[in-house]
Amino acid sequence: MIKNIVLETDEGIRDISLPIDLPYLKSVEFKSLCTDLLDTLHSFKYGVAISAIQIGIPKRIFLIQRSDRDGKRESPKYYINPIIESTSEKLVKYYEACLSVNYAQTFGEVERKYWVRISYLDENGNSHTEKYDGLDARIILHELDHLEGILFTDIVDRSTVKDLKEYLEYIKK
Repeated sequence: MIKNIVLETDEGIRDISLPIDLPYLKSVEFKSLCTDLLDTLHSFKYGVAISAIQIGIPKRIFLIQRSDRDGKRESPKYYINPIIESTSEKLVKYYEACLSVNYAQTFGEVERKYWVRISYLDENGNSHTEKYDGLDARIILHELDHLEGILFTDIVDRSTVKDLKEYLEYIKK
């Protein structure tokens, strides 16, 4: 079911999300949460990731679903109780947006680690440790910030903030 997005001015968006216990992964409530995350993400043309706190559920889970070059969505991937194991020293600046900030209509440059290694559970309770770099690392770090009550607007280079129209003109150059 499509849920309302909790915006940056709404109560709860800055709450720290709580860990999910293993029995919860087998519950109907958890399956509904996964469906709600996916349905809500699909309701946005440009969304690639969403955390539970963005739909008002303070649990440590986020979903990433990127699209290929033809616009076909890849398989959704759920990250439960993610923990950063290590990161690069290298920092990279790149533009980001957020569903909780003006429904992803505001963009700005954020400096983040180039790669990140995280451990997490998938939606079936299987444990994984994986390394991500580039845009994948950026998306994961952005979503991890949500779990800690941090929005990209807290760390954005304010001199680079653009609305959607300005951003689209900027990237055409």
